[in-house]
Amino acid sequence: MPEATGSDFPVAPPVFHGGDLYDRHQSERITEADMTVSARYTDDRGGSAKAARAFGLGLLGTVALWSVPAAANDVVVADLAYSGAMGTYAIPRMELTDSSLTASEIEAAFAQGDPRVLFETLATLSATEVVIPRMSLSQDVADVTQEAVYEDIRIEDMREGRIAGFTAAGGEFSAQDGDQNVSGRFGAVEARMIDLPAILRYYTEAAGDGDNPFRTAYESFSISDLVMHDGEDVHFTIDGISGRAVAMRLLQEPLTETIAAITEMEDTEDPTPEEATRMLNFMADLMDSFRFEEMGVTGISIVDESDEDPVDMSIARIGFLGSPDGGFASFTLEDMRVAAEGAEITIASIGSEGFSFAPMTEGLRRLAEDPDADLSPDEIQRMMPVIGTVTLDNLTASIPPQPDAPAMDGAIGRLSVTADTPYQGVPTNLRVAIDNLAFDLPEGTGEEFVETARAFGYERLDLSGSFAARWNEAGQEIVLSDLSFSGEDIGAASLRGVIGGVGPQAFSGDEAARLMALMGASVKNLHLMVEDRGIAEILLTLQAAEMGVSPDEARQQMGMMSQMMLPAMLGGGPQAQGLAEAVGQFLENPGELEIAVESIDPAGIPIIELGTMSTPAALMERIEIDAQAR
Repeated sequence: MPEATGSDFPVAPPVFHGGDLYDRHQSERITEADMTVSARYTDDRGGSAKAARAFGLGLLGTVALWSVPAAANDVVVADLAYSGAMGTYAIPRMELTDSSLTASEIEAAFAQGDPRVLFETLATLSATEVVIPRMSLSQDVADVTQEAVYEDIRIEDMREGRIAGFTAAGGEFSAQDGDQNVSGRFGAVEARMIDLPAILRYYTEAAGDGDNPFRTAYESFSISDLVMHDGEDVHFTIDGISGRAVAMRLLQEPLTETIAAITEMEDTEDPTPEEATRMLNFMADLMDSFRFEEMGVTGISIVDESDEDPVDMSIARIGFLGSPDGGFASFTLEDMRVAAEGAEITIASIGSEGFSFAPMTEGLRRLAEDPDADLSPDEIQRMMPVIGTVTLDNLTASIPPQPDAPAMDGAIGRLSVTADTPYQGVPTNLRVAIDNLAFDLPEGTGEEFVETARAFGYERLDLSGSFAARWNEAGQEIVLSDLSFSGEDIGAASLRGVIGGVGPQAFSGDEAARLMALMGASVKNLHLMVEDRGIAEILLTLQAAEMGVSPDEARQQMGMMSQMMLPAMLGGGPQAQGLAEAVGQFLENPGELEIAVESIDPAGIPIIELGTMSTPAALMERIEIDAQAR
């Protein structure tokens, strides 16, 4: 994107120091006439002193003229107030050093009550310093009344509305929604390189038909020591909120006018098509009007001290990296802890990449073009955001299965979920993987699963599993690349395969159409791998005890039974015999068992036919099997 000039910042601004931006902007306005005056005096060879004096005066005049756009005044203004669509603001006292505007000009801008006049006036204001000891504001949004007070506001080096530095010592706020009240305080507020004219234009101007680039509104901002409570049991604190390179572009309608119109529509149960169009356009436009490079929140704590459901939660940091397409491209959560009702969970990190709101924004714009159109399941489906990949690392938990039972300690090494490459809003590339789901199996829990596992000799389980599949549009098939399970000292099993006959209708938002499409699917091939890592010996020992024989005798009997029974069940033949021999060998000497099944028909075997086959022998006639035991 080309860099904007004049009153516009680039999307990724360079770092300016002090008044660099203003000085550069003003210096570009020096005209050829200014240079001609200096040249005329220096050309007077008979009056070098006069020329030098004139040149010096001209230079000083030029510096003075362009350093402060108008006569500088030290101004004090009292009792300023403004009320409009964006709320009510009150400033008891404002002190300006080297102000380009007089007190009467500032008072007149506030007194008119016209946001355009006020904002246009502020966009011309220059001052080396502005001090506002106290500013209060009040806003009504829907049914919520919000109030805030900022204390000791200081603005440094303001040049035609552009602010090099902004600070506030702190303040307080409250919000009321019926009987629900929230109040609190915040500490120091800081912001650098604020483009106030661009921000004010965002509120008061429409984009129009020309170019509408993003302008950097804040180079950086931060808020510290936020404390909030509901007046009863819930306390909420944040150490800091910060952001960098926050940019915005104009909306299709001025924000102040749109908010006023939407406020009038709040009580309308059945909006007109025009009102619905305006609302949808505004939602899509608003979502797409912001960009940012980075935002973060640190030191989050939420404590609910109620007797019924006490909760203590903390998060060290939440961070977002902005996306060029809007919203955020990645998300990170670090060091989370939750304690409630005798249970405690900790998470080292949660991360997200590839998330996108773009489908939702595009869907809102489509609805705005035709608000009377039925919101079909397909349309709703296409509006779903793209999830991308979400990863959780190092979860630990101590949770009692019942209120009076001992806690079960567990952990997850990593949990990863991928859902992307959407087709008609449905992700066609899916992957879920969980590594090292480990938990203790204490005595006395009363849980059937725990008691059964302990009977097998396990006091702790460590499990992993994964699922991965994608839709191959060209081949009209779903490729199952991984469906697996493994357990420490237990074993492992994995399944791969290809399901054919899966066309676009399988992703329809209409359930009936989707089911009809899936009924035409067929199985092309499957590949199964089983590996023993200790569970076979445990099961064999238990089976031997029931049979009243030794484990070795039980192993031989089971191997022989499989080699006799499987061929009969599968209708005999070389394939059935080969499968039986491999299974028997695996049972007698557990290691690895690999079975590959391929449909003789390249199109596969229709799934609906698999459920209607009279005998397994009928299936054997339509497949090829390769079984190996190692």
